[in-house]
Amino acid sequence: MAATVAAHGKLDCAIANAGFGVSGRIESLSGENWRRQLDVNVVGSALTAKYALAELRQSKGRLVLVGSIMSSAKTGAYSASKYAVRSIGQTLSLELHGSGATIHPGYVSTENALVDNDGVLQEDREDRRPAKLIWPAEKAAKVMVNAIARRKRELVFTGHGKIGGYLGRHFPGLVHFAQTRG
Repeated sequence: MAATVAAHGKLDCAIANAGFGVSGRIESLSGENWRRQLDVNVVGSALTAKYALAELRQSKGRLVLVGSIMSSAKTGAYSASKYAVRSIGQTLSLELHGSGATIHPGYVSTENALVDNDGVLQEDREDRRPAKLIWPAEKAAKVMVNAIARRKRELVFTGHGKIGGYLGRHFPGLVHFAQTRG
């Protein structure tokens, strides 16, 4: 943060978006898998917030955390980490009132799906996410920048993300049925 402020004079926005997803059934994941997942996604987001807040207060800037909206099979560690990021975002929105946001995108075209459980990029790895639902990164970035500029507290975007979030909140039994038998 100090280097950013030294180079640019102030910090207007900090976005905690670094992360990756450990995948596999919960029974198959090691303690190291869990620690790596939580360290990167949860501790990384919390420390980004911690070190950015003093500068953001001075500039009346924005802190943004990037979460996720739904769980699915074989994503227990990732989903737990993103639920924790959402909780941190909700807490910060109370503590910062009007200066923090949590954004929950659906599928976005990133290398995230190509990173293995050790955090290593595997360029030949298959991206198993539904191709028709994946947004280009540029489109997602425009939506995020617009939400940040409008000082949105929380934003879920992509059609499937909104539908999934709504169904998960109001019809959890239906979502469970669809994911296990659909």
